[in-house]
Amino acid sequence: MDSAHFFLQPIANYLGWWVGPSIWLYVTFPHKNINWKKVILIHYSPILIIAFLGEAFPELLSYLAGVYYLQFSCYVGLSLYYYYKNKADRKLFDWIVMFVFAMAIIKIANISLVLIEAFSDVEFSDIFRISLIIIAAIPIFIMAYREMNFKRTFEPQYEKYGDSGVSNSEIKKYSDRIISLIEGEKLYLNPSFKIADLSELSNINSRKISQVINQTQQKNFSSFINDYRLKEVKKRLTDEKYGNLSILGIAQECGFKSGGRFNVLFKEKYGVTPSQYRKTVFKSN
Repeated sequence: MDSAHFFLQPIANYLGWWVGPSIWLYVTFPHKNINWKKVILIHYSPILIIAFLGEAFPELLSYLAGVYYLQFSCYVGLSLYYYYKNKADRKLFDWIVMFVFAMAIIKIANISLVLIEAFSDVEFSDIFRISLIIIAAIPIFIMAYREMNFKRTFEPQYEKYGDSGVSNSEIKKYSDRIISLIEGEKLYLNPSFKIADLSELSNINSRKISQVINQTQQKNFSSFINDYRLKEVKKRLTDEKYGNLSILGIAQECGFKSGGRFNVLFKEKYGVTPSQYRKTVFKSN
C-alpha cells in the first residue's frame, strides 16, 4: 500500500458521509436559529459511529458503502424536494441540481470502475481513483464561487415595457391603488400572496401591476412584497410584545416561508443578521 493510499483512503471512506446532511441543513434551516446540539446528535454523530465501525471492522466497509449511497440519496432527495416545493427560493439553490448531476456522474463512474474490475482482469491504480475524488470537489468550488457572487448573480433583471399604452397618470393611479391595498390590508403577511391575487383584488391585470411596480419602485413584484415583510419583521423584532417568539417565528408570521431566504434578504437590506439586529436593539434598551 503506497503512502498516498494510506493517508487518503480513510478520508475518502468517510468524507462523503458529511455531504448529504450538510446540503440538506444548508438549504432548509435558518442558519442563525439552528439548534447545533440537536443537529450534531441527529445528523452527524451517527457518522462518527460509522467511521469507528469501518475502521474497527474493515469487513463491514462493503456494506457501509451501500448504506452511504442510501444516506446520500435520502438527504439529496429531501433537498431537491424542498427546491421544487419552494419556488421563491429556486434562484438561491439552483446549484443543488448542478451538484446532484455532478455527483451522480462521479458515483456512476465509481460504480462502473468496481464492476469493470469485478468482471475483468483490469485493475485501476490508486492515483486514478484518488483523481475521481478530486474531480468530485469541483462542484464545491463552483458553489463557493456562486455564493461569493450571490448579489451580482441574482440581481433582479427588470423588464423593459416600452410603449405599453399605460400613461403616467394611469401609472400613478394604479400605484396608489396597489399600495393602498397592500398596506391597508397587510396583504404581504400572507406567505402565499401572488401577483394574481393582487390583480383580482385591484382589478388591474398582472402585466400592468408588474409594470407599475417596476417603474415606480424599480423592483419586481417579489422584491416589492418582501420589502414590506422585512420592514414588518424589523418592527416586530424591536417590539416586546413579540419577545417570546423566535426570529423564525416572527419571519413566518410576516409572510416568509423560508428561514434561510429571510436571513439572506434581511442581511442584504440592513447589513446585519436578524439575530445581530435584535441583540443590538435590546442591548441599547
